[in-house]
Amino acid sequence: MKVAALKVRDSKDNICYISEAFLEEDRGIVGDLSKRQEYGQVSILGSEFREIIDDEKMEGLCSFGFDENITIEDLDTKDINIGQRLVIGDTVHEIICIGRRCAKDCKLIQLEGKCKLFMNVVFTKIIKGGVVKVDDKVISLR
Repeated sequence: MKVAALKVRDSKDNICYISEAFLEEDRGIVGDLSKRQEYGQVSILGSEFREIIDDEKMEGLCSFGFDENITIEDLDTKDINIGQRLVIGDTVHEIICIGRRCAKDCKLIQLEGKCKLFMNVVFTKIIKGGVVKVDDKVISLR
């Protein structure tokens, strides 16, 4: 696994792609103004699923407004557990949430009963801060 992309939300609510990020212990990405405290400090999504979202133009409410902080190649959330740790660049993350509640008025929820997007997103807490760069290796600690 490796980091495919890094993103932050700026003061104007724009998503900005960055080549490296500084992650602060117990806080998240420095300069990211996303409101994620309910779920975790950093959001992670597999690159394969990001491609599905972008290519298929999923019609869920959240898929239009959701952008993960870290996109990881070859991430399979079926192999991830709460409490598991990931080493990403210089940082250590602890998985604190897998998936996310969806809006009841979302078309996907009404039609299918579930949203594929939020079964594939992972939220973490920063255990050890440091720098993460695009192309950094991701190591799963079990």
